[in-house]
Amino acid sequence: MITTSKKNTIKSFILNFARPLDRSLFIFNFKTINKDEVVVELMKYQNEDGGFGKAIEPDFRLPGSSPMATTIAMQYVNELQVAPTHPIIKDAINYFLNTYDQEQKRWFTVPEEVNNYPHAPWWHVNKETKNAGVESNWANPNAEIVSYLVQYSELVPSTFLQEVLDLALMKFSDDIHKMEMHDLLCYIRLFEVLPNEKYPIEINKLVSRVQEVVQTTTDAWENYGPKPLTFAPTPKSLLYPFLKDEIEVNIQYEIKHLNERGYCEPNWAWGQYDQDWLKAKEEWKGYLTVKLMKSLKEYGYLEKETASE
Repeated sequence: MITTSKKNTIKSFILNFARPLDRSLFIFNFKTINKDEVVVELMKYQNEDGGFGKAIEPDFRLPGSSPMATTIAMQYVNELQVAPTHPIIKDAINYFLNTYDQEQKRWFTVPEEVNNYPHAPWWHVNKETKNAGVESNWANPNAEIVSYLVQYSELVPSTFLQEVLDLALMKFSDDIHKMEMHDLLCYIRLFEVLPNEKYPIEINKLVSRVQEVVQTTTDAWENYGPKPLTFAPTPKSLLYPFLKDEIEVNIQYEIKHLNERGYCEPNWAWGQYDQDWLKAKEEWKGYLTVKLMKSLKEYGYLEKETASE
């Protein structure tokens, strides 16, 4: 349980050190500011082409748009439950429609220009394959992008939507046995917006693969990898019923390992661009801490404040 005193320490860190976007999201979740104030901060990362960049994903500092950065922005949009008629959504969906590679049947995570700016090594793009290091399978970020096209289907040509959805389901069937954490997260987001009753076999396969991949020991959690909370950050998550016992242990671990100043520490590093990594690391601290606090709130691990508090 997070005591009120500890919560105040965490709150102080977020309000003083998190980037404005994450700070405003925290205030929205725990206070009474309008979601529009968070959207204003989010739109600062949006470019004229409708896509997002400007280091919204702190591990690559490309100012221009990329499909990957735009998926990060859409995760904020979903958490805020922004109205489908909002221009931020229309412009982002148009960006996805305009950047699909019809010949390759995919979106590439980031453009080659990412190499010209500070970035983590796993975001470096191979100029011959056009792949970044994270692109081991089609799923990431393609399945997640398809989830947004499904969610906002009124903005997407129906024939194209059916084409990419069919492709996503085919890739799922072909690749599920080799998917890793990020691939699975993309498909979780897709199946969360599809009618569950239509895909029982696929969901069973998804659950089985997550249970194979998820790390359930505290020793493993010291390093970067798929924790139970990664797959089920709230009790409303699709995978929660299958991970609830592991999640209780994971939550206790996260509470115990909060820094005494009230933040989560990223357990990875770039190994290059040292000064830029330090900036990214601070941004990650705020992002991760706000995300954890949302989970702790949803799972009931925050001590209730008295009326005087």
